[in-house]
Amino acid sequence: MEILERIRVFRRWLWLIILVGLVFAAAGYFIRARQPPVYQTSARLLIGSFIRVANPDSQQFNTSIELVRTYAVLAHTNEILEETVSTYNLPMSAGELRARTRTITSADVPILEISASYNNPEIAARMANGLVEQLVFSSPTNLTLEQQNQRAFLQAEIASLTQQLNSTREQIRDVERRERDAYTLETIERLRAERLTLNGNIIQVSSTIASLSQTLATLQERTNSLDIIEYAQPPGASTGASTTIIAGLGFIVGAMLAGGAVLLLDELDQTMKSSGRVKRYTGLPVLSMVRAFNAPREASPRWLVAVDSPLSPAADAYRLLQGRLLYVDREPSYEYIFTSARQGEGKSITAANLAVTLASAGFRVAMIDVNLRDPVQHLIFGVENDGGLVKLLALNPDEPGQTDTSLRPHLDALLKRTKYENLFVIPRGTLADDASISHMMFRLNHLARWIDLLRGQYGIDAFVFDTAPSLSSSESLVLAGALPSEIIMVVEAGRTRREDAQEAIEQFSNTGSQVKGVVLNKV
Repeated sequence: MEILERIRVFRRWLWLIILVGLVFAAAGYFIRARQPPVYQTSARLLIGSFIRVANPDSQQFNTSIELVRTYAVLAHTNEILEETVSTYNLPMSAGELRARTRTITSADVPILEISASYNNPEIAARMANGLVEQLVFSSPTNLTLEQQNQRAFLQAEIASLTQQLNSTREQIRDVERRERDAYTLETIERLRAERLTLNGNIIQVSSTIASLSQTLATLQERTNSLDIIEYAQPPGASTGASTTIIAGLGFIVGAMLAGGAVLLLDELDQTMKSSGRVKRYTGLPVLSMVRAFNAPREASPRWLVAVDSPLSPAADAYRLLQGRLLYVDREPSYEYIFTSARQGEGKSITAANLAVTLASAGFRVAMIDVNLRDPVQHLIFGVENDGGLVKLLALNPDEPGQTDTSLRPHLDALLKRTKYENLFVIPRGTLADDASISHMMFRLNHLARWIDLLRGQYGIDAFVFDTAPSLSSSESLVLAGALPSEIIMVVEAGRTRREDAQEAIEQFSNTGSQVKGVVLNKV
């Protein structure tokens, strides 16, 4: 039931959820559209030259890993940043360059990555490349110009000797081939001597190459060195989500926020909005849920929707109420007290429509208005408000000499016939002053005797009592104590607060009476 309630809440406020989602989507779209594109690119530095060493030791590798973090900090020092801005003519300050670049390190690889973001792809590449080049230039252990020239010379010599070595080996293979084809001893001896000379040359050249390679390795073997292994390239596309994605995310976020707000407000709302809440807060069954219908504000015959619009949802709800009252209990009393927690929740209109529904089902019904302060049943059924309950309670049917026959004329005068077959009304009648209400409250205990007379003398089958709100007057409590009647609590959806309903039900429990169920009105 909780899930169904939540679904109903969402369905009721779906338009608001969609509207808020669309507002967030539009805001996200326009904000993203007004933002300039951002381009991001990266350059990478290798720390240490162990990769060029055939058998690097673990100490070299670990030292390089430690140096990566050091150079990551140095990359954002003011000296490096200012020199980069000045040297590469960047359109920003050192502080902005620091904010637009970030260093990325790894715990396993001695590579430092510098990433730059800017609204111009060319400048973004210049920012990253400028920083890595400035780090290389500022590194105290990089090769001097003389060392660089020496390294170039050694590399050229090694390449030349390697080429010479390969040529000599080719000559040896040619000599060996000619030696196999020779037929004279003199030719074989000459070719053998030539082969030995070439082998000696190979040994000498190989020794020279090994010596030069060792010198080059010693020159390059620098743990604290920086080499650019990848320059940043101007990116072809901007980073970040597109305006369409941002709008979609904005819609989702807005809809979720609106949905959460709807659920929160619904949870904070203490009114009885649904049958699930009624059952949860009161512990009572919902006998019927009456749909709101177009009825005048003031009491009139137009309140009898069960007669005027018998096929309407509201009329169906009143017939459902009748069925549950008549057929759920095995021994129904056919006496129904209608009350509510506060004024204006629909108890009088519910009682009147139940009365006409019972009458149309063949019951002889007496509608008795026990709302001593604000009676309306005479207006609903179009009868005179004279005599009525006021005069009925002024008589004492238990006085000596009073018999059913002697009381019959009083009932004839007070029981009002209506235009609906089998339906009678006892209006409240007129009061001299408000002080008479207390006297009538005291005499409500005699009403049981009059009920017996009405059953016996007029064949009344069912009695419907319209009483005052239980939290503002005690008519319903007194009546419930005097008659073995079914108590029906009427609550208005979205108006009746759960504290009021719970307090009203508790009042009946404290007097030994139990509320049978609840009619949820104006759902």
